[in-house]
Amino acid sequence: MLEWKESPVLIAGGDAELLIARHFYFGVAFNAGIPMYIGQMYDYDWFMNTNICQSRSISPEKLTELYYTDFDFGYKIDLTSSLSLIPLVGVSYKYINFYADDQPLVYADEDRYDSNIISWDSPEAEAHPGSWISYWRSTLLFWIGTSVNYSVNNKISFNCSFKIAPYISATSEDNHPKTGRPIIDENGNEFFLCTSRHYLQDLPTGCFNAFNLMLSSQIRLSKMLSLNLKIEGFYLGLITGPTYTSSESGILGGEESSLYIGDTQKDLTFSLGFKINLF
Repeated sequence: MLEWKESPVLIAGGDAELLIARHFYFGVAFNAGIPMYIGQMYDYDWFMNTNICQSRSISPEKLTELYYTDFDFGYKIDLTSSLSLIPLVGVSYKYINFYADDQPLVYADEDRYDSNIISWDSPEAEAHPGSWISYWRSTLLFWIGTSVNYSVNNKISFNCSFKIAPYISATSEDNHPKTGRPIIDENGNEFFLCTSRHYLQDLPTGCFNAFNLMLSSQIRLSKMLSLNLKIEGFYLGLITGPTYTSSESGILGGEESSLYIGDTQKDLTFSLGFKINLF
């Protein structure tokens, strides 16, 4: 099991909204993460079909790439002069890429391959430098939802939107460029076998188990300029699917019939920005 902590992540981006004939709504947003160390990555391995966790590693985690793109389409319904409702359909594409390095400390079962099964925290287990791990995932989500807009006056307004994904499809890949039990050469030097040409590729899917909630406020500073404050939560429940192995990155290999994976994700985003009214 791989657990990647994304805290904190600095993101820069923008969005645009267009209202045609006072009712037909179109919105697009693009955000990119700033590469940086963002926390720690945890890797756990269990022995076969048991509840014995044989190894655990904790590694400094670096975000190398993050891109989020959103498209929304809707129809604006004016309920009152200050309150409006926009039923929405949309699609989102999310891409993240992590790397865990800097000689993470691994606790490994010294008898992993014999009949003596022990856990990583056993006094008999070994501790030594271990694996480096790279991981990326792209996720495509199709949304339905609604957005509610309320104007207090001509200077202050609030917005709340909620979306649920009827269908989610993801592709992920992880690779352990340096992994396994260290090898001791004739001079007593410790090194690892390189397994950089062994990739695990996952294709999980899901239905109605991803949600997005956004709350925002807008303060008009002038006729063309407004200040925007926003908090947004994204939750991806467990999506599952098959695992494949390949000797090349990005090329789907043979299916691992004994493996079945699951992915989840939780994001909480705070943002501050300015809105420019072009017309």
